[in-house]
Amino acid sequence: MSQILPYLNYGIYILVALAKFSGMLFLGMTLGWLALDVFRKGQHPWQLQVAFFLGFIALLIALLLYSHLGLGGFGIGVGVAMFRWAGWGKSDKSK
Repeated sequence: MSQILPYLNYGIYILVALAKFSGMLFLGMTLGWLALDVFRKGQHPWQLQVAFFLGFIALLIALLLYSHLGLGGFGIGVGVAMFRWAGWGKSDKSK
């Protein structure tokens, strides 16, 4: 029984790391979409834009200090959201 426990421990660690990465990936996509949606809908007071920016910076600092794997997932999620919903990856075919 004691020979199986280290492998079981490594397996659980890998599952937890994948769950953490995928959770932060989805959180990054959701927050990226929310930020783009709020900025796209008309005129908002500048305080709302500053609050979103400071919230993103605070989240990035917390992820950098406590969860490097989460920071990677969050960064990929925000990047996918920017390319998907901001239209950065679209080529201009009207020229």
